[in-house]
Amino acid sequence: MNLDLLAPSGVLDMSEHETRRIAMVSGRSEQVLAAAGRALAPAIAKGLITLSATTDRDGASYLIISTTSVVGFASSGPRTGGGVFVRVRPKVGTGQLMALASLAGMLPQWSSGDAYVAATLEAALLTWTLHAFADSLSRLIATGGLRNSHERVRRELDSRLRGRLLVGPWLRNVARGSPHLLPVEFPSLELDNQSNQTLRWALHVGILVARELPDTADLIDQLRREERHFTGVSLIRPAETALFLKGLPPNHRHYTEALQLARLVIANFHLGGKPGDLKGTAFALDMNQVYERAFFQGLRSIEPSAIRQAPWMVSLVPISPEDQGKGVVRTTRMLPDVLVPPDPVTGRVPVIMDTKWKAVMPNALSTDEEGDLLDPASRALVRVRPTDLYQATAYALEALQRNLGTAKESGGCLTALIYPTLVDVPDLGREIQIGESRILVRLVGWNVDRSPSDGIAAIWDRLCTTAEGRESSEHPDPRGRTP
Repeated sequence: MNLDLLAPSGVLDMSEHETRRIAMVSGRSEQVLAAAGRALAPAIAKGLITLSATTDRDGASYLIISTTSVVGFASSGPRTGGGVFVRVRPKVGTGQLMALASLAGMLPQWSSGDAYVAATLEAALLTWTLHAFADSLSRLIATGGLRNSHERVRRELDSRLRGRLLVGPWLRNVARGSPHLLPVEFPSLELDNQSNQTLRWALHVGILVARELPDTADLIDQLRREERHFTGVSLIRPAETALFLKGLPPNHRHYTEALQLARLVIANFHLGGKPGDLKGTAFALDMNQVYERAFFQGLRSIEPSAIRQAPWMVSLVPISPEDQGKGVVRTTRMLPDVLVPPDPVTGRVPVIMDTKWKAVMPNALSTDEEGDLLDPASRALVRVRPTDLYQATAYALEALQRNLGTAKESGGCLTALIYPTLVDVPDLGREIQIGESRILVRLVGWNVDRSPSDGIAAIWDRLCTTAEGRESSEHPDPRGRTP
């Protein structure tokens, strides 16, 4: 297969939720699909892309490359050796992705502040991780410093014996005419131990990678400063078994964070002949999870009573009297993204929130049914799916059922669908009256082009105002009535 057709210059650059069709020679679709699968195997394994083949009604065959909500990058090897570098870009900018993923807890815990964030996804993720690694080393040195550990040491001593004599190697020395050289093994308290060797090698790899990235002079200086503490440690690549040690000695407990990041650097950072050969196949982020977790983490810092993915078991039982008591019961469960319980003190009704990364809020009075994604070109926001409204209403009804007493007294339940937006948009909503209770449905836009924490705080303030019945009389009722 011609790789230049699949990935010009060895790079396949796509955005999330994109599909490409590549024409194939008739009768060779199976061979082309197999070749493309081999070339793109790392990216497929990480869920970045999917491959399929199709034939239209005229008999023409096409290779279909599709992306989902998973963003990141992977490489099948250096491009100079025929490898393919795959990049799947998010719909939001790299800086906003980093902010969301960090808030979601899906990246190493490092706050960039006003630091430079690279424009490309791979450079930004590599830089972010190296900053986190450098900061973890600073904390390690400050809290306990480098520690010795008991190691089994093998040495060849001259005319003296220490520890256990290694009989086999000593007999070989005797045969060579050197019986005075005694190979021995003994325990020793060594600074040159596996933990420190792992950190030293990760520092070496990190400095090499940072030299290939833009605007990393300060980062390189910080890594070199930390490297001075490891002058007595051997610079050797640690064995695979050393990278995944189950436990640490008691005096190495403060190594935990730094070792986790060191293993991430060693396992996933590689250098080829060109900047595009940088590869880190571990960096694949599902934007659905990033969006959902970031919203919950931001909300939890404001409202500690928020619960993420509280499962509601729903039972279906026989309705015929003759079938009751026969043990025929079916169960399913509802799983709202976020639940905030009612508050009798403020009169707040239960609040249920469900995040929607794919479908987004309309930015105009007219609606467009053609797409369901953010449109960076026009910055317009399209389509609300009926299934989302069905889901929101079902969640609200179940919440009423579970909180009958509280819900009746406080007025019902509020359920909100949180859509990503690129601009500030007004909330939309409707009201459903059920007896003395009200179901309030809100469609809320979260502007992911702004500070995530500020956007979440603004959303929760508006939802609290509604859930506590404090909506201003200046705003019309969702059903067109004046409150």
